[in-house]
Amino acid sequence: MIYISFMSKQLTYKQTRFIDELVSNGFVKVRAALVVYDTKSYKVASKIADTNCNNPNIQAEMRKKLADKNVSLETVAEELKCGLESNRCYISRDGVMVRSDIPDMSLRYKYLILLLQLVGINTEKHR
Repeated sequence: MIYISFMSKQLTYKQTRFIDELVSNGFVKVRAALVVYDTKSYKVASKIADTNCNNPNIQAEMRKKLADKNVSLETVAEELKCGLESNRCYISRDGVMVRSDIPDMSLRYKYLILLLQLVGINTEKHR
């Protein structure tokens, strides 16, 4: 049995790169693990990503990086909510953009996929 200790506050080089990749790719944790840990296996990357994302030291560093960019979890949640509730827009005859009451299902679908990826659900087979 493998025991993982979170006692050390010092992050490894790969953990730091994982955080940077995670922030840069829109918080798709498995994709970050695939890139940083140089694995081709989705299953292995998923395990690595879960281990990293459950590490309190990595969580603290991610919160710090988001705060440095003035992004809070509330901000991310609000943006996702807006995307999931988006409606179609069109340009009126006088050139003004108007939001309709018709849901923009294409955009909503993209936000749903992003949300599922953020919580770690594999969406590759649904595309």
